Amino acid sequence: MTDAVFEQLLKKAVTKAAEIKYLSNLPPEEDLPEPAKHFQRRITKLIGNPEKYIKNLKRPVYLRVLQRVAIIILVVSMLFSASMLHPTVRATVANFVKTWFDDHTEYRAAGDSRSVIPTKVEFGYIPEGYTLESANYDSLRVSIIYRTDENKYLAFEIMGSKIKVNLDNEHMNHFIAMVKDTPIDVYESVDETYPSILLMYDEENNFYLEIMGFTSITELITVLEQCKY
Repeated sequence: MTDAVFEQLLKKAVTKAAEIKYLSNLPPEEDLPEPAKHFQRRITKLIGNPEKYIKNLKRPVYLRVLQRVAIIILVVSMLFSASMLHPTVRATVANFVKTWFDDHTEYRAAGDSRSVIPTKVEFGYIPEGYTLESANYDSLRVSIIYRTDENKYLAFEIMGSKIKVNLDNEHMNHFIAMVKDTPIDVYESVDETYPSILLMYDEENNFYLEIMGFTSITELITVLEQCKY
């Protein structure tokens, strides 16, 4: 008998002995408590995509805590500020609704205010390597797309508030940033096959502004900071 065969037989014997000793002490399956819902969701995500689950775990706990605290502070400050604004604007702010789901976030504006869609958008900065592919304007939206030779795109879109926006949060890390004194929702991709996204709600004109692309969050924010409409 070779050493390899002996080692394999020994492992099987030890494993079998452990099963006999410990499994016999477990209560019947019907007496076992049902796992908590949040634990079941974590196990489902782990089994579905182990690599993505591990990537998300690498994000420091303090960043997750800070993100939640920032969202709470933002919501409170927006509600307080809204109470000091003109009634029409206050209604618009109060009617901007964000709903979180397991795999996506839904944005909608429930107010009746009319969206003022711009007829021209000018960019002061576009990342190197991107060239204009298309620019479309109509009464409901603006859609402008830049693309590289490697077929990576940078999309800029303005949408009327009657349009419901759904953003994937299953492949993103979400946080809030301030651009032009306005809070924006940042979705930083953790999967190279998904673009990163910025979403801003323009209170004055009552529309959504979305920028998405396969580039860094820093560059996306620079595009937003230096665009005029």
